[in-house]
Amino acid sequence: MSQIDCTNLENVRSELNYLDSSITKPEYFLYKLASGTQPRPPKPDKKVLPIYDLRGHTNNATLDNNGFEFVTYPLPMLDYFDHSAVQKDYYSQCCQYVAQTTGASHVHAFDHNIRDKTLADLKQSNVFPPVRFIHNDYTEKSAPVRVREVMGEKSEKLIQGRYAFINVWRP
Repeated sequence: MSQIDCTNLENVRSELNYLDSSITKPEYFLYKLASGTQPRPPKPDKKVLPIYDLRGHTNNATLDNNGFEFVTYPLPMLDYFDHSAVQKDYYSQCCQYVAQTTGASHVHAFDHNIRDKTLADLKQSNVFPPVRFIHNDYTEKSAPVRVREVMGEKSEKLIQGRYAFINVWRP
């Protein structure tokens, strides 16, 4: 993996919450649990690390080399709180964007989240607070399970080759 030279970049030090590895199978739920259910909430393993300002250096990061990439792509203006409009209009645009950016032969959009602490605190429907822990969405074990859930009968062929879950983030 190629590194981005951060030697001369502006940075701030910040406390980041990693998951405490001593907690086996932590559980985090985005919905209210049935009474009597006892989840195993994650505990933080706090680390103070530099956060680098990559503005002006965004072309140096690539998906293959760094696991993320900055891309400018015109996407439609729409009401992102309208779930059906997002699925109808935004998903197809995101698929086109990811295919053009990565060269993927097949792209399928299947999920989205809106994260906003203020709106989540106000109990806005379908709005979640920011995630408090550094995490990855899938593991080597859970990724093929998710492909099977999302892609159904097409999944077996897909998981025999290279596949990726790519998050498209909007500011």
